[in-house]
Amino acid sequence: MSLSLDMPIVLYADQDHRGLRAVALLLLPACVALVYWLLLQAFRLLAPADMPGYVVLFAAILGLPVGLGLAAAAERGLKRVWRSGSRVDVSEGVVAAWTRRGENGRIDLAREFVCTHWYFELRGYPRGGSERRVPAHWLCVCTQVEQDDQRIVVFTLLPPARAARLIEIRPVPYREIFPADIYRGRPARSSWVVRSWPARPEISADVLRGKDGRFWLAERHRWREGMELTPQDYEILTQIIQSDGGSHV
Repeated sequence: MSLSLDMPIVLYADQDHRGLRAVALLLLPACVALVYWLLLQAFRLLAPADMPGYVVLFAAILGLPVGLGLAAAAERGLKRVWRSGSRVDVSEGVVAAWTRRGENGRIDLAREFVCTHWYFELRGYPRGGSERRVPAHWLCVCTQVEQDDQRIVVFTLLPPARAARLIEIRPVPYREIFPADIYRGRPARSSWVVRSWPARPEISADVLRGKDGRFWLAERHRWREGMELTPQDYEILTQIIQSDGGSHV
């Protein structure tokens, strides 16, 4: 490999998994309440007895930002120890994807493989999962690697400026697709459905036979088995893949 990276490399996927997000929602009010209570007790010890309103006001003003910071720090700590069970292992000449069920794809970089690269804007269709975690003007940048009957699909979520830099500096082309066109005309869903993963639409045979058909087929694979990587890990993986050759479409 042309990249000077220490092997093996483990890229942990889906770091903002459902369990972590649920705990994070509980951590937020708990941390704010805890900090508010601690500050309230401290201010009551220091403040004059005839100024209870002053004490409560200061505890509330300082408790919210400090509590938010504490919750964010706790969430970062949880990410380091509570994994989703999905990961991509990179060793000399091999890329392998794993889930809790076991190996979910293996690519031998010494042999011929095919890569498909695409991206789309996160607006104009019902988003779900991690897609709702970021603003709608962000982009989802994706790569699929195939070899024989093996396949690995990874993606990351990026703000437009960073996505543009990533796409432009790559020696291989990325194709833009438009999910809003696929979802257009689908009936509105009740609010409780929108809060969960929305049903994915059927991609028509005409679309799959069209000029962007292979990208839509790869996107359908992403719906089913795609692994979300951090932006940094996505860049590392795609650099490794591109440095080893293969066919890129």
